[in-house]
This record gives sequence, structure tokens and C-alpha cells, in this order.
Amino acid sequence: MSDEEMKKEEEVTQDYIGNIPVNHVSEKAKASLRSRVVYALIMAVIAIPALIFGGWVWFAFVGLLYVLIGREIVMAVQKKPQWWLYLLVYGFLAAVVYWTIIRDNFSAFVDAKKNGEIWKFSLELHSRFLFVSPFLLISMFVVFFWVAVGQETFDFTEVCYLVTMILLCGLGLQSALYLRYVPLRFIETSGQLLGEIDSPVYKFWQSTEILVFIAIASMVNDIFAYLGGMLFGKHHMNERVSPKKTWEGFFIGWAFGTICAAGFGLICAACGSPMLPGFLDLDHWYVIIISSILLPLLGVLGDLSFSLIKRHFGFKDYSNVLGPHGGVLDRLDSAIFCMIGFSMVVMICFYFRLFPGINPVA
Repeated sequence: MSDEEMKKEEEVTQDYIGNIPVNHVSEKAKASLRSRVVYALIMAVIAIPALIFGGWVWFAFVGLLYVLIGREIVMAVQKKPQWWLYLLVYGFLAAVVYWTIIRDNFSAFVDAKKNGEIWKFSLELHSRFLFVSPFLLISMFVVFFWVAVGQETFDFTEVCYLVTMILLCGLGLQSALYLRYVPLRFIETSGQLLGEIDSPVYKFWQSTEILVFIAIASMVNDIFAYLGGMLFGKHHMNERVSPKKTWEGFFIGWAFGTICAAGFGLICAACGSPMLPGFLDLDHWYVIIISSILLPLLGVLGDLSFSLIKRHFGFKDYSNVLGPHGGVLDRLDSAIFCMIGFSMVVMICFYFRLFPGINPVA
């Protein structure tokens, strides 16, 4: 196509909303957007009740994500993987995701045996921190390097990829459990535990607020970055990593993600149901604002990081399990980074007691 024809094509594809010039949106793009909305609603119908009910329902939902993500990790680089590779990835991934719950229940089992009591499996987290066993890390490297030495189709790049993805995705899912089960349980002010842990308000709402806050920051950012880039995108951020992302979409997504997340956090605090009393409440409103600003940025980093992996291995989506949305990792890439990052912030505040209202309960 000549320069003159390209210029003519650009003139034809220019639309306006009022007096504001916007990019032309093709019928194909509109159909894709409608399809994305339908799939997003279906995912919300599954995820929201699981988040609200918590307990075993949330545990099962995270387990479903674990199954789907494990498959995508393997299929991304091994188009016809052997059964033993699935076994290794699922085994190591489970060890990362469920480590804190396994460790806490094992300690409870030992204590129950010593005291002659009956042990019951519990989802309550007695640990205040995410954790990955050093023994597990060493085992992963040893096993995957052993496989690389013995298999021609398995090289050093895949060793690094699998270890990285297992740690990232495993810590992301471990964070999803941590942030759902931990809130208020280890916060003490003036010697009294804040919140009624057994009350419906706490169980079905207040304990979900952190994850809702993170979901708003990452998902609103994703949605408006997509719409902003589609309508106003002119300048590409990094075509090598993500060809369709634009600076216009980035700033629009960041602005809406920040405003919506901050609005949610401040409204919760103003209504007497802060996400974390003594940390994310009206007295520390600036923490909510700073978190709302940083979370969308962390989400963009997650999106670009997972895109970098896809470009390196030369595939578009991790799978097609979510139709036009691609795979589970294509949708959760931002959220994984946000959940890990926010969990680290909460853990640092617990450990160093950065705010007077936060005193971890042993």
C-alpha cells in the first residue's frame, strides 16, 4: 500500500465522539468486545460467590485455578507434553500454593497429639507471612536440571521458565488464600481483637474487602486501558513486548483504576468497615490513596511480564479456555503481581509494626 493510500485509509477510519476524535472501531473489534463482556460476566458469576462465602468454597475456587494454571504452564512450551511433566509441575505448584496451610495444620496435628486432643483440618492461617520452603526451591532446580540433562526436548530455557512460573503463579495463588483468610485475625488494638470474626458482616464482607480492592485496581485498569487504547491509542509503549499497548491506554487505565480503587477503600473506611483497621482506615487515608496509585502500576508490570514470556516462546495466549479472553493466566497476570505485592506490604507492616494499630497476635 502506497503512502497516499495509507493516508486515505487513516482518514476513512477516523471517528468522532462529539467533537473528540477517536480511532475507528471495526465490527470485528466490537464483536470481540461484546464477547469479552459475556465471558467476563460468566467468570464473575463463578468468582464472586466463592469470594463471598470464603472457607472451603474459596479454597475450592483457588484449587480450580491451580488446575487450570498448571495445565497452561506446561502447555505454553510443551505442545505435546509427557505425563511426568504434568506430575512435576502440579506437584511443585501445589507445594508452593498450599505450603502455609499444610505447615499450619501439621503443627496443629502435632500439638493435638501431644495434648491427647482430636485434630481437625482447618483453613485458619496461623502464619502471618507467605512462605516458600528453601528445600522446595532446591528440589525444583535439581529435578528440572536432571530432566534437562536427560531429555533432548527440554533445555535450560525451559528449566528457568518452569521454576519462574511455578514460583510466580504459586505465590499468586498462595496470596489469594492469605488475603482472604488472614484479615483482622492478627490485628489487635488496645488489647482487643478488632471485628467479630464469626459475624456475617465480617465473614461475608469485611474479610473480602482486600481482594475486592485489588480486583478493582487491576481489572478496572485492564478494562479502561483496553478501551482507552482502542479509542485513543496512538503511541505504542513497547511493541517488542506488547504490540497493542499504548501510552494513551496506559494513562487512562491507570487513572480509572486508581480512582475506583481509592473510592472503594475510602467508602469502606467511612462506613465503619475498613479493609484493615489500623492500616487501611480513615486515620490512614493516605495509605489507601498510595496503594490505589501503585496497584495499577504493579498490574501493568504483571501484564507486560507475562507478555514478555509469551513473546519469547512465540505464542499469543496461554490457552483458549476462556474463549476470546485467552487463558486463565492471560486474565490473571495483573492480579497475580498485585496480590503478591500487596501481601508483601501487609507482611512488612505486621513484621515491623509500622502502624500503632497493628500488633500481630501470636
